Amino acid sequence: MNGRCLRDYRCYFGKREATIIVLAFAATAITNIIGTRLPVNLEPYLALCPVIGLLFGPVGSIGVNLVSFLYNISMHRPMDLIVLDLLNVFLVSYIPYRLWYSIGMDRDDRPPVFDSTFNVSKFMLVMVITSFVYTMLYNVIYAFLDGTMVLDMDDLARFLKVLSFSFLFGMSAALLLRYLGVRFETPRFGGSPDDFRRRINPLVFDVILIVGAVVPTLVMAKTIDGVMLPAMAAIEYTMLIIFLLKPVDAARTDEKTVLIGRGLRINKFNRNLIERFIAMFIVLGLSFCVVIGFVSYYGNMDWPLDADLGENVVFYMSVALLAFFIPAIFILWYIERRVTVPVGAISAASRNFVSRDYDESASDFEETCRRFYGTDNEIGELARSLTKMTDDMGHYIEDIRNLNSQREMYRAELNVAKNIQESLIPHDFDSLDGTGIVASGTMEAAKFVGGDFYDFFPVDDDHVCMAIGDVSGKGVPAALFMAMTKTLIESQASHGLDPGEVLTNVNSGLCRNNEECMFVTCWLGIVELSTGRMDYACAGHNPPVMKRCGHPAEMLQGKKGLVLGGMEGVRYPTNGITLGRGDAVLLYTDGVTEANHEYDGFFGTERLLGIVDSCEGHPSETVGATVGAVHEFTADAEQFDDITVLMFRYDGKDGST
Repeated sequence: MNGRCLRDYRCYFGKREATIIVLAFAATAITNIIGTRLPVNLEPYLALCPVIGLLFGPVGSIGVNLVSFLYNISMHRPMDLIVLDLLNVFLVSYIPYRLWYSIGMDRDDRPPVFDSTFNVSKFMLVMVITSFVYTMLYNVIYAFLDGTMVLDMDDLARFLKVLSFSFLFGMSAALLLRYLGVRFETPRFGGSPDDFRRRINPLVFDVILIVGAVVPTLVMAKTIDGVMLPAMAAIEYTMLIIFLLKPVDAARTDEKTVLIGRGLRINKFNRNLIERFIAMFIVLGLSFCVVIGFVSYYGNMDWPLDADLGENVVFYMSVALLAFFIPAIFILWYIERRVTVPVGAISAASRNFVSRDYDESASDFEETCRRFYGTDNEIGELARSLTKMTDDMGHYIEDIRNLNSQREMYRAELNVAKNIQESLIPHDFDSLDGTGIVASGTMEAAKFVGGDFYDFFPVDDDHVCMAIGDVSGKGVPAALFMAMTKTLIESQASHGLDPGEVLTNVNSGLCRNNEECMFVTCWLGIVELSTGRMDYACAGHNPPVMKRCGHPAEMLQGKKGLVLGGMEGVRYPTNGITLGRGDAVLLYTDGVTEANHEYDGFFGTERLLGIVDSCEGHPSETVGATVGAVHEFTADAEQFDDITVLMFRYDGKDGST
């Protein structure tokens, strides 16, 4: 034997197979012992061969054979009869296994699991055929004992015993093992693709099985003896063994397991609707059968054809099984077709619909629902509701996509607007080099674009204009109003007007066609570079912070005017001071002083004055420290208003006093 064969053998016969043999041996032995202690001759152990064979295949049949062998040895049976009995046990154990994996494998290719009406019907059919074959084979043994082969009432009683107890044991074991998660045996036969058995029509093997069971039955209707007895037995055994050569593809096994306790792995019981219904019917049917058995025993009900009490009990149990399960099959089929299959299909489609993208799964989900769309019950109503829901969801998703597309378009437009606004705000502070002015500033909009602005530009060779403003509102309207204000300031200041006159003219320009009633606060100062003289005007804006060299920071007060755009015809006064070398002025909007903290209130002017003092009048350091302090003060809170800061220091123009 080569290495590959050894590996295949070890794979085929391992710990699991040894466990099955031991359990089959123990179950058969215990049932034999119990059967001999019963007050009536029920012989329940006869059904263990087909049940264990169906659930665990030829491996399980080995355990049953061991018990049969030991029992025959203990009874001092002749060796030829023992060998024949072992062959019978093997065939009766193996035939239901082959039958299960031969019938309807294109519909359900799983082991014996009662989760469909088809599988319940299939189990009943397999057990009826096996019980019939069982009766025929044991008739051969009796023929060897008394020299004759004939069917009589004892054979009918044996058939009913095998049938009734195979139902009781088989259905109970299948449910219990399914619940405990014990994996059923799956076929290890089938042959290679080029096997000669694959070239034979599968129906040929089924015909051979039927002939091997039916023809001997017809012959056994009359007594057979002499030469005909071994010939008939040989024909029957040969045909049954030929059927066992039928190639069958491997079955599919549910391998889902869960981890419980100390590493014990079991299958999770699949409690779908039809499986629950079937389990309920099986429990009721088997209970009904047992109750009828007790009633027939204690009521001493007579057998129609005058048999003993044990055969009476088995007869009434068999009648109870058939009377219950034949109508139950039709009821379960109706429930499965009208309730559980639609619910299961819709449930599976729903899981697939939820787990996948809408575009990929919507059509499949709708197609599944439309299969039951015309049903005139709750299932149809559910299918129609889900179909409408899917259609509505499709429209809703399409609307969301359109909104997202528009949102992205708006975001792109806002980015363009932001870039345009940033280009309007001067950032080249080096352009003031040589003027005697050192400046630094920043603007952070609360939204993409804001209404704050600052500006600086030379009016002529000896004057520089510094301005800051805050438009009412936020967003695009404020940004447009800001751009208009800034343009008007630059235009009016270039005419050589003083700050008050500049703001007066700007106010007139803003009041025209101001249907939205927007306004802007503004502070504007013009510094004479040669003397340090600074004239300034204020239109409702926050007073700047004045930091004179060597002195503490203070608020620069002066006469104020109304906000720009608030009322037409307003005239703005001009204030004036003289800046010394090193004096600095900090301009800001209310986004700085009114920055809010949940517990500490507003940022306020006191904190602002402290920052200006600590930076000793350095513009870039002061601007950076101010913005950083505001962000630290507000922590992670959303920015409520635009933050704009501009600081300039007068260092004196070359040649100035």
